[in-house]
Amino acid sequence: MGRATAADVVRADQEVPALFNAVQRSAAATDRNITLAHTRAHLQKSPPAERCIRFLAAISAAAPPTEAGEAFVEALLYKLASHLDAADKVVRLRAAHALALSLHALPPDACVDEALAQRLADALRLRLRDRAADVRRCAARALGRLPAADEDGGYSEDPATCALVERLGQEKNKDVRAAILQALPLAAGTLPVLLERLRDVAPAVRRAAVARLGAVPPTMLSIKQRARLLAAGLRDRDASVKAAAEAAVAGWLAGPCGGDALALLELLDVETYPDEATLALDALLAAGALDAAALAKSAAARGGGLRGAAAAAAEAAAGGGEGCLAELMQPAEALMWRCACERLQQEAVGEGLAAAATTGASAAVRAAAASQRHEALESLLPESAASMAALLLSHAAAGPRARFAATQLAHIAATCLDWADASSRRAAAEALQTIIAQDPSAEEGADEDDSSGGDEDPDGEGGPAGGGSVPLFGNGGNGCYEEALAALAAAVHAGGQRELCGRLLAGAGALAARAGLLRGGSGGDDADPTAAAPCQWLQVLQYASLALRALPARRAAAGGGGAWDVAEGPLTLQQLWDRLLLPAATHESAPVRAKALECVSLHCLTGARPAPAALPAAALLLRRALAGPEAPEVAASAARGLADVFLVLGPVAVESVLLAAPGADASGSGGEAGSEGAPAGGGGAADGRGVLQLLTAAATRALGAGGRGAGGSFPTPTSFMHAHNLGSTRACQITPQP
Repeated sequence: MGRATAADVVRADQEVPALFNAVQRSAAATDRNITLAHTRAHLQKSPPAERCIRFLAAISAAAPPTEAGEAFVEALLYKLASHLDAADKVVRLRAAHALALSLHALPPDACVDEALAQRLADALRLRLRDRAADVRRCAARALGRLPAADEDGGYSEDPATCALVERLGQEKNKDVRAAILQALPLAAGTLPVLLERLRDVAPAVRRAAVARLGAVPPTMLSIKQRARLLAAGLRDRDASVKAAAEAAVAGWLAGPCGGDALALLELLDVETYPDEATLALDALLAAGALDAAALAKSAAARGGGLRGAAAAAAEAAAGGGEGCLAELMQPAEALMWRCACERLQQEAVGEGLAAAATTGASAAVRAAAASQRHEALESLLPESAASMAALLLSHAAAGPRARFAATQLAHIAATCLDWADASSRRAAAEALQTIIAQDPSAEEGADEDDSSGGDEDPDGEGGPAGGGSVPLFGNGGNGCYEEALAALAAAVHAGGQRELCGRLLAGAGALAARAGLLRGGSGGDDADPTAAAPCQWLQVLQYASLALRALPARRAAAGGGGAWDVAEGPLTLQQLWDRLLLPAATHESAPVRAKALECVSLHCLTGARPAPAALPAAALLLRRALAGPEAPEVAASAARGLADVFLVLGPVAVESVLLAAPGADASGSGGEAGSEGAPAGGGGAADGRGVLQLLTAAATRALGAGGRGAGGSFPTPTSFMHAHNLGSTRACQITPQP
């Protein structure tokens, strides 16, 4: 605002009291005494008081852009500020509320006299410490219009911003915290403060943080910050917070991305944050901001989508493979088609079920909608399941650069394709055996430490980076690729859990034989722990873990009448136990030992052969890993495994095994175990307390030694129970199978 003359100021000082008197006499305020000095009777919100305050804000907004109008507004603000230190809290509340509304009613480019701004900021900062929460809330809202940016565009030295940030860390009232978040200016220095409030206990505060961050241009946030916002908002248990996050994603799509889903995914780095990118696409598809059918129609019109990619891959393969890498799907495109296909599949099934549950015209409408979704899905997918298997094989053979896309293709093939045709199943089975048998040591960088993580975050905030490649599990991957292949194998092999387990073990056995772990094929000598690289051990054990998880739990198999095994092949369950798991449990590599102990616990829980020796041998192996000095990740794996066995088979059963055979070795043939073989609880009562004491002591020792992180933490050990849908209430009552 411009500078006013002395006459303008005098005239404004005379007009403000007259204005208050006019408001008091107006019909809008009724016949009540509504001035800031006489509102003690209106502690709660009342229509006359609210109308009076809104009237003052309207006057501020409607003031003419002349020197007289600016002087009038400044005098009005001075008058309101003079009541902020009133003894009556209701007067302070009305003054702070009127100031907040009046300041926010001013044009965005409006400015006030420097002395007035300083006067308002000082008075409002004092009200941030007011005893009344409503006064603090209104003061925070008013301060949101008074920040002064530094020379570099930040607010690190702004007194108003610093006061808001300081108060936010001390504030206990959720409404005040939400008001502070809405008042904070958006700058690089305040974004971490807003992100931290995504974990606030109050949904209103989390919603305010999500809404405030959603108004930020996505380029102002780092990739990690965008992913953090989406993960926290879209997974929030409160519907209003989730709705705010969905609105933020829709705003990004419609604004900076111009409605292009691929442009949105490029902002999220799908290889580094695939779960967050999937959440964003699913939210947009569910809200209607993206139409899966329209995407499919557009792709079919230009010869794209999965059908176009399969045709291009087949043409490249027929031409000798030249230019094959150029025809591979990009990570963002593969993830988008996966989400679109799964959405169309869900909608088609849902509409079909709804049509079957009703009659008449409604059934016809539902059936037509289901048919439309099926047609859209068919236009996206390759012409045949065999073509899909060939497309997956071409991406898997391309190595780490195309492995993320191969993961998405495996999920699409597992959920959206019909594998009833025998020739398609045969083609897919052959492709899966080839893919599962991939040797991690043949990939570049396999000789590096396989326990190391990914590259540093490109934004400098820590965390893994995609780096354009996804390694196999043996080379430091997260296992999502192998899990997707296992899901596809479950869809292709419909012969039951044992057939699926046998197929997975067949692929793992082929890799183990190639690495020298199974000399002489299905017979021969035991495995030599030094015959293969650690990455090969880890890859084989990962598929062994997935195979064991596919088997029924011992509770489900308890009525089967004894131990059983899968069909003969390169690697049976008996051979897995004798020639891989037991040697791997004593391997020199800590990651190999940790993965082996995970498989040991799964093996003894499935009821598979050798059932009589599996439980005592597994319990002793896990106990020794917990009782002795071990790497944190190995101790953590042993703790999870022992707790799973404890929960599924029952505390009495587990501890009775330890008490009955304290000196049994891993092969079940007996022997001395040493002093560490004694149960942690001591005594002869098998009540389960010894196992709990052992787990507690191991966790305490690991935390005391700084064993958290890098696989060394002790999470809640329910991995096997989640894999088999077991409940802990009934699981502890299960006795081991004879």
